[in-house]
Amino acid sequence: MTYFRAAVKKIVSNDMLTLVYFDVMGSEVVMMSLEMDRKLRVGQGVRLGVKPTAIALLKEECRGSFANSLPVQVTGVEEGELLSMVKFQLADNACEAILIRQNLQALDIQVGDKVFAVFMASELSVQEIYDV
Repeated sequence: MTYFRAAVKKIVSNDMLTLVYFDVMGSEVVMMSLEMDRKLRVGQGVRLGVKPTAIALLKEECRGSFANSLPVQVTGVEEGELLSMVKFQLADNACEAILIRQNLQALDIQVGDKVFAVFMASELSVQEIYDV
């Protein structure tokens, strides 16, 4: 899992679905949940998680069906035979994304590049709640 810290900004619910909005270093991300932990409150700090295989990397920010886009800086690239791992920094958090090798080569991502890590709201999860 790739982890990073955030603060709960807003919680919107109906009978079946909850959307939780977080602040991650000035950028907003949203989580979609069918089974919401009722302990979560606006203002709390959390540790969020997303699978490295659920993160796509873009060279330029764009709008699409992926709800979340965070600006990050590439800190490492490891090319494998089929898959590649891209390490990136998000504030004080060391994170990673796993890409198909061909996609990494097509993007020509290098250490030091500034890219956007994008992922769907349904892929985000709360791993830990901190007292604020």
